[in-house]
Amino acid sequence: MASAAIPTTNTAAKWRFTLAILAGSFLLFLVQPMIARMALPRLGGAPAVWNSAMLVYQALLLGGYAYAHFIGRFAPRVQAGVHLVLLAAAALMLPIGLITAEPSATANPALWTPWFLAASIGPLFFVIAAQAPLLQRWFAISGGGDPYPLYAASNLGSLYFAEGRYTEAARAFERAVELSPNDYRVWRNLGAALYWAPSERPKSRGAYKKALLLAEGE
Repeated sequence: MASAAIPTTNTAAKWRFTLAILAGSFLLFLVQPMIARMALPRLGGAPAVWNSAMLVYQALLLGGYAYAHFIGRFAPRVQAGVHLVLLAAAALMLPIGLITAEPSATANPALWTPWFLAASIGPLFFVIAAQAPLLQRWFAISGGGDPYPLYAASNLGSLYFAEGRYTEAARAFERAVELSPNDYRVWRNLGAALYWAPSERPKSRGAYKKALLLAEGE
């Protein structure tokens, strides 16, 4: 459904889109090893377990992209409303953790592991996976211009975490804080990046405290 474009040519708006996509991609790659570490003592490290886990992640990623593509046929306000409802539903699963189910002695790891991971992290991972393509579309229809440069932000966040380049991720979010010093989400993301950078971990507490103070003031 066609809709009138709303100009978003100012720099601040473009930075908000870029930072939101960067944060989504960073969190997407943050969740995978986090859940893997939690699940390892319960599931073990057999090849069937890791293959099943990879299958779940890829299926949820594809599902998120398919969902983002499907709702593109509706008006932007409808898209935003649907996505907010899904975000709220996924937020009910916070904080991130594993369900309490235990496999039986006769359980097939190739079947039980995908179910276990999907039940533990599925909704959150699904919603985060859809964030980048949705924001890229909204940026384009709002009059922001070509959305493809935003893929750079998405890929940069993913690359930093996938390669373990947490210090570079922290530097990127420090620049973001300079641009949006009153946005608690940017401070929260900076705290996460600092926490995962071994030499920067002591600084993460200050960033998290700043995020909490700003969030309380909203």
